[in-house]
Amino acid sequence: MKRIGLFGADFENSKKIVTSGKYSLTAGMPNPIHMSLLNRLFTVIFCVFFFFGIMVYFLLISLPSNLGKGTDVRYLSYDAAILIRSIGAFLKPVSLLVYVGFLVASIPVFWPKKRLSSQLWTYFPFYFPWLSGAFISGLYFASAVAYDAYTLLGFWLQLIVGIAFFIWIVINSIQNLKRRLNDEEPKPILKKVVLMTLGMMALLFSVSLVDHLVNKLPILWYFYLFGLLLIVLFVSYAYLVAFLINAHIVQAYYIHKYPMEYKEYLGISDREWYSKRYYKMLVKSGQLEEE
Repeated sequence: MKRIGLFGADFENSKKIVTSGKYSLTAGMPNPIHMSLLNRLFTVIFCVFFFFGIMVYFLLISLPSNLGKGTDVRYLSYDAAILIRSIGAFLKPVSLLVYVGFLVASIPVFWPKKRLSSQLWTYFPFYFPWLSGAFISGLYFASAVAYDAYTLLGFWLQLIVGIAFFIWIVINSIQNLKRRLNDEEPKPILKKVVLMTLGMMALLFSVSLVDHLVNKLPILWYFYLFGLLLIVLFVSYAYLVAFLINAHIVQAYYIHKYPMEYKEYLGISDREWYSKRYYKMLVKSGQLEEE
């Protein structure tokens, strides 16, 4: 029997993986196509461009590029501050792309639409840059603390293993979707990832603790805990990206391909499916019966 490709299922088979269809349509928000114009403008201009725009720019671009230029660096070592600045300089083109993408992608999300299904392709371009910006901001400080607690070797070990975990988790998530489409048992790897992460943490902690005690190196005790967050950050980011791909690319694809079938399957009424103005127009023209 021929295997079903990730984007090659018919409606009946696609229901095996469209498990959060309503979330794919609304991204957990109150019905976005029913937002008033004033609410849309307030959300985009004040919340996204002004509040989050300034905060994200500061954490993502401004702070890393200026940290360590002065001699007064609190809590972190001066070398760790230089590490943040070096990573910030290396990732600056990516950070700018993420920042601009986040701002630009917010416009289609809150742009007025006639049908709820028109929202489907607006969420991933919006949430992925937002999530990536949060990840990069966390990467700066997790890297610095990892450097102070576990030296440059500990930092590189967590970075390399974290990247490997990210690739493994995302690929496995996509493969599990294919397995479910073909009535095969999914192969979760969360337990393996957790055990391997804890094992690496235990190794790093033991080696670093002995090194600091033998060489009498000063370090704040909680840096041992926070210094292990780099690998946790990568794992968390990987699972969130895998979720975005699942909900806002794969499931969104099938809902967009079979919109009216999923409207009925998910139990979405005409009032919820259409914007208020378009719904009234359809009722007035006789194409719909008023609910």
